[in-house]
Amino acid sequence: MAETEAKKSNKSRLVGRYGSRQPDRDWEDETGFEDLAGFAADELEKLDSDNKRLAELYAKDPRFAGLMNHAANGGDILDYLLDAYGSDFADALNGDEGRKKLSERKKKEAEDDERRKKDDDEYNANTAQSEKDFEAIQKKYGLSDEELADIYHGMRQAARDVAFNKFSPDALDRYIKGGRYDKDVAGAREEGQIAGKNERARRELRQSAKKPGEMPALEGAGGIARENKAKAKRATGMFGVEITSTSSGSDSGSGGGGE
Repeated sequence: MAETEAKKSNKSRLVGRYGSRQPDRDWEDETGFEDLAGFAADELEKLDSDNKRLAELYAKDPRFAGLMNHAANGGDILDYLLDAYGSDFADALNGDEGRKKLSERKKKEAEDDERRKKDDDEYNANTAQSEKDFEAIQKKYGLSDEELADIYHGMRQAARDVAFNKFSPDALDRYIKGGRYDKDVAGAREEGQIAGKNERARRELRQSAKKPGEMPALEGAGGIARENKAKAKRATGMFGVEITSTSSGSDSGSGGGGE
């Protein structure tokens, strides 16, 4: 009985330790218990491998074991390094190779500092400009402070999602609709202009004195050419008096039968 209780207790311990990896599974069957034992065996093998590597490091340099113990007990790592490795550091830094490495390290640190300063300057400049842009947008659309804050936080969340390669359907939908807005407005404006031209054409056509069935000539898309006015023709009558007549464009015949 005691042995059965002990096995049950050990099984409960395994379920409690490893069952969280697959919480939806039933671990009470025989196969489940074998999987739990496999989890425990894998963890022990990894632990043994790590211990072996540490033991090799300790054997290679006992000062490393002292460093680990010193750090584990809350000691300052730099103090221990100076105490245990101070002379080695000095020899390494005073040598040609050590000075070269130190120079390269300082150069890299300077480049990193310059890059960070450049990034900070750009960040600060963008922040100042963005504040002005937000104020302008708020005035343009009459937004409240709460509405402006919602827009700000929404854009920051979208930027964070993109940084982590997350593109939600909602974000994609809003981006597509926003990208199409200007095109839709431009298309509606163009359609309105065309419709206006066509309406003017129909109005001028109704007001035209042309006979039914006669269409005025069109110029371009929806434009209407003005009707040609009758041209005045001059001729000399039989008594030498100049006669003026109008014609729709025919050059044959005159008002008084001259030469």
